[in-house]
Amino acid sequence: MRGKYPDANGKSPQGDKIISSGKPKYSTNSDLVHLSRALTEANIPISLSADAEEFVCNSLIYLTARTIYRDRLQIKFAFFHTPWTSDYLSRINLEPGKVTIPKNDLRKTIEVLVKEIM
Repeated sequence: MRGKYPDANGKSPQGDKIISSGKPKYSTNSDLVHLSRALTEANIPISLSADAEEFVCNSLIYLTARTIYRDRLQIKFAFFHTPWTSDYLSRINLEPGKVTIPKNDLRKTIEVLVKEIM
């Protein structure tokens, strides 16, 4: 766990284990290269990374993947960060340089991922 900002309790982890006795790494069980190719072919820009970069997101990935593995669940799992949709620009102040996309492009992205992950 690590985070750019403290959580609701003021904790700011910097490399702490999510579960002290847990395996060092659990991850998605989907073919991310295949999914990224499908998005690229649909003209949706993508970049892959091995880290979700934030405390809550890394915890979500780890705990979900751990449960799937531990309980031998026959489901596919992948995690994606998506940009804000451009309709939020009038409602919030995003950090400079943040990427936004039209809502229809986000919908198209979700449709491609759901189709391809099945």
